[in-house]
Amino acid sequence: MKHIPDEVLDRIIAACDDEAALITLALSSKRLRARVVGQQKSWRARYEQHFTPRDDNEQKWLRQYKQTRLFKGQAGSAACSLSGTQSSVQFDWFDIYCKRRATEHRWRHGHYIARRLRLTDTRPHGVRLQSIPYAPKHGMQSDVLVASQWLLAHQQSSVWFLEEPFWGSIDTLCLQVRGIYWSEEYLVIQARDSETRYCSLYVWHFSALHRQPRVTEVGEKWTSEADIRGNWLMCQATQSSTTEQHITIVYDLAQGTYCSETLGDWSKRCILRATAKDMDMIWIEYDYGVPGTIMVTFQLWRVTPGQSSPFQLQVAGGARIDKDRSDIKPQRVDDDKFIIWTAWDDEPDNDLLPTVVLIGVADSAAGVLLERRWARSVQVIKVQPIVSRGLLDLDQGYDMHLLLSLADGTAVHRVQLYCWHVSGLYPPSDQWSQTQDDAIWWNPKNDPTLSIHKSAEQISTPTATLYGRYKKCIVVDYTEPVHRSSVMHNAKKRFGAKAEQCAIERDHLIAEEAYIVAKRRRVIEDDQRLAVEENRASAEYKRVCGADWYLPDDSWRLLGRGRMRGMAEEDIYMIDLDWGESDEMRNAVNENKRVRIERESLAAQHSSLTAELQRIRTQLRFLDDNVNT
Repeated sequence: MKHIPDEVLDRIIAACDDEAALITLALSSKRLRARVVGQQKSWRARYEQHFTPRDDNEQKWLRQYKQTRLFKGQAGSAACSLSGTQSSVQFDWFDIYCKRRATEHRWRHGHYIARRLRLTDTRPHGVRLQSIPYAPKHGMQSDVLVASQWLLAHQQSSVWFLEEPFWGSIDTLCLQVRGIYWSEEYLVIQARDSETRYCSLYVWHFSALHRQPRVTEVGEKWTSEADIRGNWLMCQATQSSTTEQHITIVYDLAQGTYCSETLGDWSKRCILRATAKDMDMIWIEYDYGVPGTIMVTFQLWRVTPGQSSPFQLQVAGGARIDKDRSDIKPQRVDDDKFIIWTAWDDEPDNDLLPTVVLIGVADSAAGVLLERRWARSVQVIKVQPIVSRGLLDLDQGYDMHLLLSLADGTAVHRVQLYCWHVSGLYPPSDQWSQTQDDAIWWNPKNDPTLSIHKSAEQISTPTATLYGRYKKCIVVDYTEPVHRSSVMHNAKKRFGAKAEQCAIERDHLIAEEAYIVAKRRRVIEDDQRLAVEENRASAEYKRVCGADWYLPDDSWRLLGRGRMRGMAEEDIYMIDLDWGESDEMRNAVNENKRVRIERESLAAQHSSLTAELQRIRTQLRFLDDNVNT
């Protein structure tokens, strides 16, 4: 290698598409590291290809990295000017790429630092990296807590503080918290005074929780959840119970201003895009009282406070949705895409009518256009975009996930680990595609040293998780490396009798781990087989019973697996048997029931085996740590 000219090395490095090999090469010598690190344009392109800044979670991670480097007076190994903004800084994109890969690795392998937080009145002086608010469900204003990560002067490691927002002279005795919303800079509490019956918004900057909040009265009743993005907050309220007018209110939190408009009846809406001067929102309207095939109208509005007409309609469109009892709602994917979807916790009745529709926003010479990209009829409970991988993650219940391509809506087969789901940080596509079905992650809830309560609420960011229960909070931080020994090398010689006993116990745990892994893999294979049987049984049921078969009172339709919403399983199947028009119908119902019960049993087994595997691997790590200390 030392005889290869630098120019040739640079060409080899630029042509290599194996980032892991390049990182290994950089560790082999100072000269090779200099050649690898010197390819800054290439490393920036690699980073943006694998971890696109269009993804909100990737953007948050990169922002935190840059804040840390700026505060410490350096940008990786490159010189840094702290006189201005981040634009004047030359960041080391090789270091950025490595640190991003390392963060995801820590999530997956449980390399974290856990901290039990206590309330403090100390005002930190430094740079705030992130904040995680916590409020128990149906709590009072005194239950709201905020955990913040700070970098302090003359300290290499970050510090976490737990604070209560300061209410000052505000009468909080009768305040009931109805919602809590936050962006990277702002905390907003939505509350209602039980005496005056008026609803208000209370706004803090995360770096100034010790100051009294800004307060805005909005009316007598909330009529929808709020949405927040950057400096913008949007909500809907009824200002008077006599008029029942639904007012859409948009706040510019940075300027402390707001504007409002009556856009129509009750509806769902979301923020699509936000800039310093204006924001775009999606507004939908439909007849929400009746299940069945619903025509949904959607509109794109641009809101610019300070203008004579701050609300400007850009474009409108419509789509048909197969609605059950759940609301139809819009949800942002990125700045130029959104979905309209409704929850179905079973296979939809009609394969031809969608439950999820992807809409694209495009600019043209004629103006803004809304394009229907694709639509799918699928079982879905929750939706989470994975913009960095061009996917949509549909949570279908029973620990099952369906991944759809944002490009065309086709199913993409990938293992979905919970740590990726909550952090939003995924490995590169080639590494993800090679992840085995029996892979698990290190769940801090299974760490015996933390004793996290099973009912503790979990709030996650790309680099940390807060576990909260009442006034007790634990932060699990993945931002810094944790040095652990993962193997016990020649333990008997190095540590004597203690190590020998640990080695025997470790061998037993490894054998038990192999058995659980094999058993878990068989459960996964059985579930895949039953999924095929379930689709076949569902199709047979629809063929026998007909897609439009109703109960006599026409109150609810029977769904794909022979169930009625809101009725116990045994009741609906008993009705089917009592009303069974034929042996064929009765057999179709029973087959649906058998397959579904078997799949639910397998899902329970899978969860149990996963927890057991977590326990074993936690014990292994505990043994290794004890021996090496």
